[in-house]
Amino acid sequence: PLVLVISSTVSAQAVRDIAGDATAANPNIRVVDAPVSGGEVGAKAGTLSLMVGGADEDVEIVMPLLQRLGRPVHLGPLGAGQVAKACNQLICAATIASIAEASVVAERAGLDVGQLFDLLSGGYAGSKIMDDKGPRYAAKDYSVSGAAWLWIKDLEAYLSEADATRTATLMGDRLLEAFQGLTAADLGNEDTAVIQQWIAQQPHVS
Repeated sequence: PLVLVISSTVSAQAVRDIAGDATAANPNIRVVDAPVSGGEVGAKAGTLSLMVGGADEDVEIVMPLLQRLGRPVHLGPLGAGQVAKACNQLICAATIASIAEASVVAERAGLDVGQLFDLLSGGYAGSKIMDDKGPRYAAKDYSVSGAAWLWIKDLEAYLSEADATRTATLMGDRLLEAFQGLTAADLGNEDTAVIQQWIAQQPHVS
């Protein structure tokens, strides 16, 4: 069989639809979803995390190739990789936004933002995202490593899964509104760190 690996971040249902269409056109085509996390640095270093979904026999065929890219983990049937990626993106978006909001509050309260995040990174709040975005927030550096507008589709994919599983969302809707808002404000082509600027521009509601 010919195995098509989908690493784009799309909804789980979209992957299933593609697989259905592909198999209908050619019964020898199989589909595996394997979205990735780790960014440009992970891609260059071959240390990506690959979230894999698909039938056991199909995943077995492509696993040697996926292992060359980083650490693939087979999480379940077709679409499981996209569900995992959607959850990953929610966590990342929430962390990016919360660190940005904290930076605005800290700066307005007179704290040195760079010093603050250097301190917090060694504690429970520390994360790879803080290590990456903290210095950007301190310097207000919004040069692009990942455009902010791309998070709209990622959060829409997450909310699609939340709806499919009948799960209440505490943050997904608010985060989507934030990234839609900053994109409407012509900030979407900047790095995701630009959410700091967008938050700072929002009116205070007491």
